[in-house]
Amino acid sequence: MNLSKILKQVNVLYKNELPDLDINHITDNSREVKPGSMFVAVKGYAHDGHVYIDEAIRNGAQIIVGEDNLTLTVPYVQVENSKEALGRMLCEFYHHPSSHKK
Repeated sequence: MNLSKILKQVNVLYKNELPDLDINHITDNSREVKPGSMFVAVKGYAHDGHVYIDEAIRNGAQIIVGEDNLTLTVPYVQVENSKEALGRMLCEFYHHPSSHKK
């Protein structure tokens, strides 16, 4: 799915120059990242996903979304709340599955 379509669902605070990318996977687990993935760094109670950004990049993440003000070697999007952004982006990525009638 096109990156710009995914990002329309979130309140972006900052983004560096973003290429026109097709995203084939979205995850907040750096171990699940594969080439073409978007990695979302989520701040939780016990862990801060921002700690795993370097691992996500090594595993092939082509874009990172997070809450901190960072400069990275891959495109980066800063949002106010990455957990909320993750939910909104996944909903768009999977074509709003909860709105489908059964």
